[in-house]
Amino acid sequence: MTRTGRGRRRALQALGSALVATTAGCLGLTSNDGETTAPTTTERTTSAPPSDDPTTTDTPATGTVARSVVENLLAEEYGAARSLFSSSLAGQLSEQQLEERWKKQRWFIDGGEHIRSTTRAGDSGTTTSTATATADDADSVLVSVQGGHGRLAVTVDVRDGAVTGLSFSLEQVGSYSLPSYARTGSYTAEPVTVDAGTGYPVPGTVTLPTDREGPVPGLVLVPGSGPQDRDVTVGPQKPFRDLAVGLASRGVAVLRYRKRTREYSVDDVTTLTPGWTVVEDARAAVRTLATRPGVQSDGVGVLGHSLGGYLGPMIAERSDHAAALVLANVPGRALWRANRYQLRQIYAWDGTVSDDERSTLDRLERVGEQVSADGFPAGRRVFGQYGAFWNAVTDYDQGSVAAGLSIPVTVRQGSRDIQVPPDSSTAAWRTALDGVDDATVSRHTGLNHLLLPTDGASFLGRYYTEPRNVARSFVENVADWLTGVTGQ
Repeated sequence: MTRTGRGRRRALQALGSALVATTAGCLGLTSNDGETTAPTTTERTTSAPPSDDPTTTDTPATGTVARSVVENLLAEEYGAARSLFSSSLAGQLSEQQLEERWKKQRWFIDGGEHIRSTTRAGDSGTTTSTATATADDADSVLVSVQGGHGRLAVTVDVRDGAVTGLSFSLEQVGSYSLPSYARTGSYTAEPVTVDAGTGYPVPGTVTLPTDREGPVPGLVLVPGSGPQDRDVTVGPQKPFRDLAVGLASRGVAVLRYRKRTREYSVDDVTTLTPGWTVVEDARAAVRTLATRPGVQSDGVGVLGHSLGGYLGPMIAERSDHAAALVLANVPGRALWRANRYQLRQIYAWDGTVSDDERSTLDRLERVGEQVSADGFPAGRRVFGQYGAFWNAVTDYDQGSVAAGLSIPVTVRQGSRDIQVPPDSSTAAWRTALDGVDDATVSRHTGLNHLLLPTDGASFLGRYYTEPRNVARSFVENVADWLTGVTGQ
């Protein structure tokens, strides 16, 4: 609305650009060579959480080697740590690459202060964020590191006294609970199928108010990058469930759904365009909610978060039913610049940016310019997306598209977002929407990328150690705005 081949069904393991393990709705970290984002998220099944007792439970040789690697990393003795690697692992990971990967992990938790425990690997509550190859017959040791704002699990695979594999994880502490603003007796949750008619139906949930008379306005929640579930689960956080129950408690019907990249995989990565990964299902979800009994047919909006918000204007432009657009923590400039922003923060965390790190940032700038040009190789993966995605957004300017919509638009940016630059994004959106009727840009003080209230630094490790809910003020503001612009 403007003014002027079926893949194999399985949980997708390799697509997406989660900033850190299952950091939903987030943009990707770039590796040292500028070719990929944080590696594939995987899960480890475990027996019991690490204890506070630092006793080694594996054989002395294996446990000693594993602990020594982590002690060297904590001491920033990367050569010494790497000297414990097998020849195969050392060939895959240079000293500089090891240093960069470890620096990223320490940034997630505000520094690795000390080793909490050393246990047999396989403990529950950890999610791998980056890993190297591992030997199938290696013994695995889990070394738990307590940081200033989070816990890091380092899984070390050892065979014949040498390290054959290394992976870093964030440990989850605590569990999810419904927000205090959810009035459980005022809504129902019903299953629904979102079907774009392209052979990839996905399951979803409609949360319907039960205490309102007449049709109510609705909102479709569009997640960010990575293979997200319908709640956008990150450790103990479920921000989309918070939004669903919070908005429904205030008279807004909400549809959230499992992202297609979690439900399906494809053999041909050149099909992974914005349309396939996000837009088709979002449009179908709007149509599904708009035709739902009890929902205002001309009062259904779209709330896009992070990457979902970046594509939000495209979704609204291509939808026959979208009546309003909410963009939450959305980049205001070229998408790849958020990746560079994230890496720049990691490099500057210790107070300095080395010449090698500055050189890497410069190289990423050149890579970013390449993805902004026509004809990027469709099968090449960079900044968490394949060339097929980048080629489809070469001429896409989310601000201009949003400004050309004939529906109300509001941009909401958290002031403590460390994954999307809040200052430059807010400024860019204000410039793009300047003078546009029914368009607003707002800052939400103290909210991080997941729309959670944050007191102090917004380290990513806090996502896993401090269960919180989406800020009540955000939910109330969005509900009031939507009911106002839809005439309810």
